[in-house]
Amino acid sequence: LKMAGTVVEERIDGGLRWSFVPVEIDPANIPSGYKKYLLPSSKPEWKDKVILCKTFDDGITNKLVAFYIEGEQDHMVLVRTNGNNTEVFIRRDLEIVTMLTLHQAGVASPLYAQFKNGLCYGYTPGRSFTLDDMQDLEMARRTAKCIAKLHSIPIPSQFPLQNRLYEFFEWIDIIEEFSDVRKAKRFKEIFGSKDTLKIELEIIKTEIHKLNCPLVLSHNDTLSGNFIYDENKGTVTLIDLEYGGPNIRPYDIANHFCEFAGLDIDNIDYGRFPNEEFQKKWIKMYLEEIAKLEGTGPESVTIEQVNEMYVQVGVCALAAHLMWTVWALLQAQYSSIDFDYIEYSGIRFSEYMSKKQQFLSL
Repeated sequence: LKMAGTVVEERIDGGLRWSFVPVEIDPANIPSGYKKYLLPSSKPEWKDKVILCKTFDDGITNKLVAFYIEGEQDHMVLVRTNGNNTEVFIRRDLEIVTMLTLHQAGVASPLYAQFKNGLCYGYTPGRSFTLDDMQDLEMARRTAKCIAKLHSIPIPSQFPLQNRLYEFFEWIDIIEEFSDVRKAKRFKEIFGSKDTLKIELEIIKTEIHKLNCPLVLSHNDTLSGNFIYDENKGTVTLIDLEYGGPNIRPYDIANHFCEFAGLDIDNIDYGRFPNEEFQKKWIKMYLEEIAKLEGTGPESVTIEQVNEMYVQVGVCALAAHLMWTVWALLQAQYSSIDFDYIEYSGIRFSEYMSKKQQFLSL
């Protein structure tokens, strides 16, 4: 297939196939790039139609624009240009493997094409979760079902059989000294030095290893904006699979609970972190969904299993705080998006330190 003088390549990895368009699309002019290079791979039938677009500006890593025909918003096409220098720490090849695997399993939208600095893929109809949705038990049931289904999909062979969390922890090694005076000063105030973080990462890595949990295919970024609720079908779907890969079951759950606090720096409230009663209800619903998928029936779930996972979730909540602390420091070095990543890293690390003793003694 040829478009605008560019030959579209077919890529193959194992049993997975997708199109690669060897062009770089200007993040400041995504609509022009879409119409010129990506339309034939996604919606060739739109060629002679008026294509409308909508920019999503709530992300804090990448730039995202939706394209659609009037009256057909449920069939939108999304074009995402990757955040500045994110290839330094995000395995884009593994993101594609995750997207294609989940689409084959019927739990993700199609990937139309990859281009040099981003992806063109299908839209998932519905609305993003609100923080109130996350605290609603009926929505929690749908969320638990969604995560359980993801965890039941076999890990693609392209992934090394090791916990991807440890790979994320290694981001600490590529963080350099900040040249920006304000950032350097704030980093020193919060952490002192990188050694402070390295010590805590090793402590939590040891604690995760001690849990001795099996690896499952995980999302690893279960914040509110990555859950889409389709009110017509009553279903919940996970989107944004950049960090997907092997991890232990309780991590997605713990990370989700941490995200009850929100992402708005001025309004992050860890008082919203769910209490023991809510956590155990959520965990029970999750384990019941897993039991259904494994054919043992929800009645097979025991209180002992719920209590055990509750303890595991506490350890994983600490791991999530550390992961996003390190992630935010990386973003502070590389991202061009207007977000105070240094301050966010400090918020996550402060919460980690305040809960460390409590969660490790559950």
